[in-house]
Amino acid sequence: MTMAMENDKVKHLSASAAISSGIYLASRENGASRFKASAAALALTLLVGAIKETQDVYFDQKDMQANAAGAAAGVLLPISFSF
Repeated sequence: MTMAMENDKVKHLSASAAISSGIYLASRENGASRFKASAAALALTLLVGAIKETQDVYFDQKDMQANAAGAAAGVLLPISFSF
């Protein structure tokens, strides 16, 4: 894997983590349970990633894997701090 490809995956992971944690925290702030907030954050983040990938010339599974890892990290981080 080239450095440019690795950098792209880091961007996907980071963006997905930011989106996911934002959705999770906003959901919790509005009274959602941890389960519902997690489900919403994961689903919406992966939807955003999939829509972005469909707009690219080539749908990259590895980008979606990075999106999934980022989405999970974005939910797990606030949960680990009891938000």
